[in-house]
Amino acid sequence: MSSQFSEIADIPREFLREGTQFVNRCAKPDKREFIKISQAVGVGFVVMGAIGYVVKLTPVVQYISIRGLGALLSGPPSMHFAVIQRPHPLV
Repeated sequence: MSSQFSEIADIPREFLREGTQFVNRCAKPDKREFIKISQAVGVGFVVMGAIGYVVKLTPVVQYISIRGLGALLSGPPSMHFAVIQRPHPLV
């Protein structure tokens, strides 16, 4: 019974020991490395933003290609898109 308890108790101890060894081996990045990491993250943000913009823009382009540019310029978009009206939930 005590051997099972000691085996279970060794797991967190081993985890903490390996974690402290890992943290002690880690080094703070120098300025050049930090700038490279920041640039890579910035490029990632720009790429993901561009992908999101294209995905958001796709329905607008499809609408213009179906209806034509004149329909888009003739009035507010609420006049062109169908508005779904749901019945009141208490009725």
